Amino acid sequence: MRKKKIVTLLVVVFILISSINFTAADDIIFYMDTFDHWAFDTIMWVSNEVKLFNGYEDGTFKPDNNVSRSEYITLLYRAAKLQGLIDDVNSNSTPLYSDVTENYWAYDKIMAVVKYINMQDSKLKFQDIFPGNKLQPNKKLTREEAIILSSYFTSPSIREDKVIFKDIRSSYKYYDQLNKLVSNRIIEGYDDNSFRPRNNITRAETAVILKKLYLDMEYLKGKYLQNIELLNMPKYRKYMLFGDYGGKQLSIEDKLYRRAISTLEYISIIHYIPYEEKHLYDSNPIQTLKDLRNSGYWNTLGVNYYLITEGNNNGNIDVLYDELLENYINRTDIRDEETLLIFDIDINKLKSTKNTIAALDKWMKNSSTEEGKFNALFIKSKVYLENKEFQKAINVYEEIFASNKESIKDKNKFYDEENASIDINQSKEEGQLEEEKSNIENVNPISKINDEIKKVYIMNKAFVFTKVNKYNEAEKALRDCWEEMKTDEFDEDFIGALKEVIILQSNYNSNANLPTIKRDSNMNNDED
Repeated sequence: MRKKKIVTLLVVVFILISSINFTAADDIIFYMDTFDHWAFDTIMWVSNEVKLFNGYEDGTFKPDNNVSRSEYITLLYRAAKLQGLIDDVNSNSTPLYSDVTENYWAYDKIMAVVKYINMQDSKLKFQDIFPGNKLQPNKKLTREEAIILSSYFTSPSIREDKVIFKDIRSSYKYYDQLNKLVSNRIIEGYDDNSFRPRNNITRAETAVILKKLYLDMEYLKGKYLQNIELLNMPKYRKYMLFGDYGGKQLSIEDKLYRRAISTLEYISIIHYIPYEEKHLYDSNPIQTLKDLRNSGYWNTLGVNYYLITEGNNNGNIDVLYDELLENYINRTDIRDEETLLIFDIDINKLKSTKNTIAALDKWMKNSSTEEGKFNALFIKSKVYLENKEFQKAINVYEEIFASNKESIKDKNKFYDEENASIDINQSKEEGQLEEEKSNIENVNPISKINDEIKKVYIMNKAFVFTKVNKYNEAEKALRDCWEEMKTDEFDEDFIGALKEVIILQSNYNSNANLPTIKRDSNMNNDED
């Protein structure tokens, strides 16, 4: 009898355990019916990492259960909402279907997805997917309906694969939607190479699609070609003297200037000067700097820099900055780190003045680092762009290689002179010289810089191209550089930038009533 009670108790405990989902100490949810399922890892991700899915009240996930229309639409809404791509609709909006009214549990989410889909540049609207006056929200969703809905929430592919499912022909009504998802690696077929569009989709299959869609939505945020970016340079002190004050006899003005800057730096750290230390610092450093400027103190660059960044300049920034740049142009003692501070004041407000361009040219020519040279180029391009001098903004990307081209000309002149002096019997050596000359001429100068600089250079160049609607040029620059680099390190950046260019071009073509561009399946690069 005692043994029977123990067995009964164990059975009850097992039933209780199997009917709940486990929550670990760090709130990770496990479902008892998914441990040996083929989609276990994905189910864990959509239940914990992003929390797109919920389990059932009995603690199961039921991975092989089918998904209803309203459930799938709600999951799309949830993913897009978490990614910031979809807006809620007014709860007073007019119902689209007689069986999905304000009282239906998923009404707001369904209407938000309806609005999102119908705003897309597509002839296929939500009502075309589910025609009639009833949505039948509890009806099981087919794989075909899933791909149509999902196609509105994925980014454009950077290539176009050919759909090769044995049960899908090129005449298939939704071939383009399926092709988009296949090219983006969002959806796959079965082991027998079939797609089975009429099959009802399961929760496990939905989890796989939703995870991939969610990650792909990152490419729809437009974050890869948003501005001209600068290269990271070593972080130096913010409060620099802009000149050598250590190796010479200091004048009274020099000492006043150094004391004023030391005071500004001290205040920036602890926000006040302790009473017992006030004799060591300047009681009014900004006024001291103004007095130095008015007296014609030689370090106009340093004085004006701190009047711009720290002082009350009474809206006189343009004058102060122009004087600063002129002083910089005429000096030889300013280091790279100090130069970066000069142009870090607010590059969005730099004007295309003679002094601005001359100062940037000087930095590009004299910088001791590649980062400094290229940052000068990037800022110069941004200045032109901000001032709507678009062609100059594009041309500047070739300037940095001008000296390299001159070097190539010199070397080619040498080879030409060598060839001229070669005896007719020395054809082999002549051929070698011609080959060397050809190799030099065909060297792409950008191939010589390191990958990080190369990536930022091409991204910035592509950004400028997009600002003047030169999308083909932007795409070609990105693809050529990505292919030339042959590294996985920057794949996400290049894929994101290419997708952004394609989106911008599509929007531009749509507004201008231009035809859509098709991309071949044998494009240079594959997506992961």
